[in-house]
Amino acid sequence: MAWQKYPVPCDCGTVREVLAGDAGSSFACDCGKTVDVPSLVKLKASVGQSTVSADFELDQMIGSNALPVEDTCGVCGLRTMNKAFVEVMCDREEEKKGIEKQAALGGFFGWAIGWFLAYLRKRGQPGKAIGQNLRYHLPIRVCEGCAAGRWTVKLTRTVLDRTPLYARLLDKYPDAEVGTPG
Repeated sequence: MAWQKYPVPCDCGTVREVLAGDAGSSFACDCGKTVDVPSLVKLKASVGQSTVSADFELDQMIGSNALPVEDTCGVCGLRTMNKAFVEVMCDREEEKKGIEKQAALGGFFGWAIGWFLAYLRKRGQPGKAIGQNLRYHLPIRVCEGCAAGRWTVKLTRTVLDRTPLYARLLDKYPDAEVGTPG
């Protein structure tokens, strides 16, 4: 994975490329001046990237019935107003019981005994919810001819990647479970 670099100019004309993690910091330019690195929002805006998260933007567009924005089939490129829907499960809520922390405390007795003690202590106690259930029912443009074709998850991901907003969502949730149109 290539990390996005952002240009930050100094008054002397020198431009240094920085990473997102450098936002809000500063660096010494070769000319001797200290250059402040802008906030991440400003860095992203400087290269034309959206400063709003994909899931927030999707929620807004779904709420205003503004999707899909394309008017061409995501498979063949023909103009169409026909659409299909794809289920995308971005994140699932999981229950964590914190056994690992307690097992570390049992290290004096050995890992096996520590894990066993942690298990006995936590058994039957409710865990802590981690993550959230985040699922989208995304509309895509698909002409009638392509809609009747054989769909695979790989083809569906390719079609989703052709819509910039959907591509940003899949970049944010690379392990998202993608269904096929139905």
